[in-house]
Amino acid sequence: MPRFVFDTDHLTLFDLGDVAVTTRFAKEPKDSVGLTVVTVEEYLRGRLAAISKAKKPAIRIHRYELLAKSVQLFQTFPTIPYDQRSEGHFQQLRSLRVGNAGFAHRGNRSCQ
Repeated sequence: MPRFVFDTDHLTLFDLGDVAVTTRFAKEPKDSVGLTVVTVEEYLRGRLAAISKAKKPAIRIHRYELLAKSVQLFQTFPTIPYDQRSEGHFQQLRSLRVGNAGFAHRGNRSCQ
């Protein structure tokens, strides 16, 4: 089991070669940083959405290249599955309404 988990934002920064993230990653033993299958899903959704929006052939080709690169990137990391325990945590957090639901924000009339 990996000691650390990249979320979608960290994976994006790593993929883009962010110095802080890649330097920190390089200090860790192999297989100590993993991805959840949820992160893989979110990353793929982003890639697929970009492909579907591409109007020009050159852009579409490039975005498919990025998709293939992403699939290779996922294989670099151990993948943590989404299982019954994960679903239980998800349902528990969902019942707590984690996030900003229910909080009024200044200037946001939909919350007032």
